Amino acid sequence: MGTRARYRARVPRGRCHLDPHLTDGCEAVLDVRSTALEDLENVQHTYLRRALHISSRSQLAPLFFETGIWPLLYRRLQLALRYLYYLLAARPTLAYAALRESWRLANADNPSPSWRSDLCLAATRPPASLHIPLRSWPTPGSVTALLAEIPRLVAGDLYQSLMASQRLPVLQTRQRYDLARTGCKPASLCAPCEYLRLPRHRQRAAITPLLFSEHPLPVEQYRRGPARRFRNMGICRWCCHDRAVEDEIHALLECNSAGLANVRHRFLAEVFNTVPALQKAHFRLTGAQLLDMLLRGKTTLPLLATYVADVFDLCNCEAGQLVFFADEDAVRGTRAVPDEV
Repeated sequence: MGTRARYRARVPRGRCHLDPHLTDGCEAVLDVRSTALEDLENVQHTYLRRALHISSRSQLAPLFFETGIWPLLYRRLQLALRYLYYLLAARPTLAYAALRESWRLANADNPSPSWRSDLCLAATRPPASLHIPLRSWPTPGSVTALLAEIPRLVAGDLYQSLMASQRLPVLQTRQRYDLARTGCKPASLCAPCEYLRLPRHRQRAAITPLLFSEHPLPVEQYRRGPARRFRNMGICRWCCHDRAVEDEIHALLECNSAGLANVRHRFLAEVFNTVPALQKAHFRLTGAQLLDMLLRGKTTLPLLATYVADVFDLCNCEAGQLVFFADEDAVRGTRAVPDEV
């Protein structure tokens, strides 16, 4: 998938390639069963992962944060409610009569399954949890209020999933800042990202693994394979400090070994030439804050992407020299906490 094809995968215009196939008939056939969407969701997840060039091991929440595309459950529920709004506002003869009949069946003395009851059940399927009163006759105003509630549910669900992860520190830093600044809004939390516009494939192929924790650093590699290890066992192969875990922040901004420090000094020199104000300001920032600031800057993002690609190339060259603690029991007893897989 080329540069433009990758970018189209996340913009609203790109939904025309896949969205019609995943939402066809969702207004009439509602997703009541918990397994109803499994196959279609697998298609959506595979499409987004291939568009971003990441593996099937990547977590799901970042797929929607980084592309601005909604999970299929919420998208199909939104379209069903929009169809209900159309029936109430336009009142097409046959479809409106069918709506009234479905409401009567759902509220009879001996209720029967109907489109109206299925809509209420589909809206309460976890993680949606959208309450639709079964016995109240809907109005255009009440449906509009329900439609306005769905974006908040999308943002809240994805934010909780991302913040509960132990594998996404870079994205978590960005989302904490965005939440404090704008609140839990899809317009800010689930939006297309600038790094997908980078002109060079090598730059995009470096930033995406960094954010999705698909990189070659031990903190991620030790989670994989048959012999999974604790996070704190992945000590830095470069400086070999017994308490320096080779994670994203340490490898990119903190390690004082000659191999990484030389590359970092050249990178910071370019950044300070581009943004002179950062030369003094970066001393007051933590490593996570500085990395987040560099990712947000339009002028610093290409420089950071090239630098990350250089560091990952060095790590791939040294892939066979990963270092870990010999005494695993000692690590477990001190400060190691098992990471999620």
